[in-house]
Amino acid sequence: MKGIGIITEPLPPKRDARGRLIRRSSSGSLSLPSHFDQRYEGPYRRLVLEAVKHLLDGRTSKKYKSKVAPIWREALERDAPLLRGFLAAEPQFQPKLIAWLAKMNLPVVPKGTS
Repeated sequence: MKGIGIITEPLPPKRDARGRLIRRSSSGSLSLPSHFDQRYEGPYRRLVLEAVKHLLDGRTSKKYKSKVAPIWREALERDAPLLRGFLAAEPQFQPKLIAWLAKMNLPVVPKGTS
């Protein structure tokens, strides 16, 4: 599956020199508007979930948040397929995303409302 750098096959566990498991994170980012045009499928869940948690986390730099906030706002307003599928599967994140965008001074106007 081509797209935003998602590994579709399960990876074997990787260990460090002491034999401890190393947690692998999904590769890819959601920093371009075209990334939200992908259809939401199972492999994208972890990518979107990590991106949302990263945005809502207080430790992310304000410069980065101010750069990606308009992209996420536009994707929410146009009901992008990737976010529509993710928010259908994980509805508890929609109010958190809307509150985060309001905090960034970018209130969301739902689709169909003038």
